[in-house]
Amino acid sequence: NGIYTNNFVFNLKYREGGQTIDSYEQLLQEGLMYLTIDLSSHCNRNRRDDVPGDEKGWFDLGDQNDFSSLKGGKYILSDIPFLINATGVIMLGSDKNLTNLPRTSGKISIDQQASHIFFLQTTTFNTSDIGTVLWTYTINYQNGESEEVPVLSLTDVGDWELWSQAGWQHILEDKKVYIMAVQNQSGDFIESIEINSGTVDEIPVILAITTGT
Repeated sequence: NGIYTNNFVFNLKYREGGQTIDSYEQLLQEGLMYLTIDLSSHCNRNRRDDVPGDEKGWFDLGDQNDFSSLKGGKYILSDIPFLINATGVIMLGSDKNLTNLPRTSGKISIDQQASHIFFLQTTTFNTSDIGTVLWTYTINYQNGESEEVPVLSLTDVGDWELWSQAGWQHILEDKKVYIMAVQNQSGDFIESIEINSGTVDEIPVILAITTGT
């Protein structure tokens, strides 16, 4: 797989620890060292969808509305590396859409003293008001404690096709993906992450996870 670079960013804002930062450049100036997380064993949904309504691919709307054009490999987005699986993503079901999919990812091993976690994510059926919690990331620490981080509609993520005011957007294959930065404010060793869908229409889609130290 090749290395794909895209540093053209929309809406230069993101939330960190519940605060909106004026520009992602403030974070990048910290000089973080990055490590991509291999999600191969957790990817449960193919980006290719040959047949609509068969409960097998992408958003189950057929090959005219899938993400098979996105190649797997290493992507550099805003100078942050992300490793996108060859064919799949982590996709969870919601209350009303793709109800056949799991509602949780299970534990994704991190095992690092990371200061930041970067999620490359997107969604569809984005009808919720701005600030609505669409899904959550649970960060599990080695000391037994955990932290729940909400993903907010039109703030942290937006629709993969429609115009969105959500921050830190990139365009890949004419579709919108969103970077969300989460700071490890406790500084504790991170054991794992769990993704849990919310009680809304939107579908959580996680393409890649990268840590920064």
